[in-house]
Formats: sequence, C-alpha cells, structure tokens
Amino acid sequence: MDQERPHLAFRTALGFKAEVLDAAAIADLEPALAGTFSHGLLFPDWCSVSDTEGFIAALTRSFIDQGGVRGRGQVKRLDEVVDHASGVTLNNGVRYAADHVVIAAGLGSRAFLHQLGVKIPLAGIAGYQVLLPTPEVTIHHSVTLPDGGFCLSPMTRGLQIAGTMEFARPNAEPNFKRTDIILEKARKILPRPQMANFEYGVGYRPYLPDTKPVIDRSTRLSNVFLAFGHGQLGLTLGATTGRLIAQMVAGRVPAKNLEPFSAARFFP
Repeated sequence: MDQERPHLAFRTALGFKAEVLDAAAIADLEPALAGTFSHGLLFPDWCSVSDTEGFIAALTRSFIDQGGVRGRGQVKRLDEVVDHASGVTLNNGVRYAADHVVIAAGLGSRAFLHQLGVKIPLAGIAGYQVLLPTPEVTIHHSVTLPDGGFCLSPMTRGLQIAGTMEFARPNAEPNFKRTDIILEKARKILPRPQMANFEYGVGYRPYLPDTKPVIDRSTRLSNVFLAFGHGQLGLTLGATTGRLIAQMVAGRVPAKNLEPFSAARFFP
C-alpha cells in the first residue's frame, strides 16, 4: 500500500476520486475476497464494459440507423487523386468513394504508413486473457492486482482474468503459457474457482514509445486523418478521439491542442 500512496496523491491532485479500504471494507464490497487483502483502493467513478460484443453491436446499429453503411473486407489501398484520397479499394475489388478517410485500424494502421509517407514506430503488444464461463464465484467490481500483474473483470459471459503483455507481431503465434501463469495466480486468491471450460484469448494492442496516440491529419493526402496508437486505452479514449477527428473533418478547430499527438513527433 505504501508504494501506491504517491500515485494516489497524484490522482487526487488531478481530480480522481479514490477511497482507501481496509480489510473489512474490502469484504463488504467483494465478499469472495474476504480475508485475502488487508488494504485496497476504490475508484468510485471507475466504469467498465461487461459486454464488449453487445457494446460494439449497439454502436454499429446506431451508426447504421443514422445513415451509415458497414462494409466488410480488407483494404488494399487508398485511392489517390492529386493530393487527396478519393476512396478506398478492398482486396475483393470493391471500391468505396469518400470525401474523407479516417485511418483508425489500431495496429493494422501500419499498412498505410508507407503510402502516407510518414514514419511512426507503431508496435504491437500482445495482452492475454482467460474467460471462466461458470466461475462459481461472484466478483462485483473490476479488481486489479498490481503485484500480480492481472485484473479480474465480471463480464456477461463469465469472469475474465486478464494480464501480462509482450511485444509481438500481428500474426505471431500466441504464447498461451502466459495465460497459465495468470490462471495460477488467480487460483491463489479466488475461493474454489471453477476453472473448467475456460477460454483463452489474446489481443494485439497498438503502442507508441511515448504511450500517446496519433491524432492528426496526413500531410501528404489532405483529407486523410489518423487516429491510432491508444495502447490499452482504445475503448477509454475512443469517444474523445472520435470527437476531435470529427471536428477536424468538419473544418473546425479541435477542442484540444493536438500537437502532442502529431504523427511527425517521432521523425520530424
């Protein structure tokens, strides 16, 4: 707990609410963890998404209801006319015309950097997770264990245990020994968890050396916008990034200073 106090003071100074918990308070909030921890921190404004598939489906429905069209396929190239993009062509030959193009493909955004003439050291970091469909233990909050390097998250499909990261290529073979490690750590704190029929998973997060995303306009194709490199915070920062990109697309001055997120900051 002592090592967390400087971070707690920093968060508090930035306006984040935090409460220090003793063993009894932890037991009240998470009975399944009673007697396991002597101290903890509660962030009462911390929110999480328990149904990621449903969340994405709802966003898609909203987009389509407002006149959007969803296309499926891998983008082969950006089509160019003079100094701007006229659309995109998919590997299957289908072409979509566009007045503006937003590159927001996470790690997949690297495929467009050469065409855009920009050097960005975008790296993939693999994060591992295990889903217990019938854990036979109830966790009410997202519980992060910094010393153990993993997090427990209640999901609609079960209990998710996520943690450990490693640099990896997008198509690299997953190293599921890492999920065995976090499962073993979870066994030490969860009372008789049901570990049968669990599901392994891995996600490749787009990271940049300074941990800040790229939110910018292409200097080569004036109607192409860049929005990627959010690391583990894609869901958290997606709405803010979308709002800033929308402001630029509409020709308005962005509500935030975007110089720290420039695409040229690594290789001016």
